[in-house]
Amino acid sequence: MRRELDGFTAILESHFQWEERRITRALDELEDRTHTGEQLFGITLSRPGSHGARCQFAIGQPV
Repeated sequence: MRRELDGFTAILESHFQWEERRITRALDELEDRTHTGEQLFGITLSRPGSHGARCQFAIGQPV
């Protein structure tokens, strides 16, 4: 079981590294670098002191 979990962990790490490189490349190609993460991805993260750790997703619309 431990070897299976280690293999699964390696697969996930590799995938997330690939995703990070892909996102980084896309962000590096942006001409206007003044946008916040919330503006770029349409995700509003809860702030410290707010009620719970939740995200609001609004694709194509301001949050």
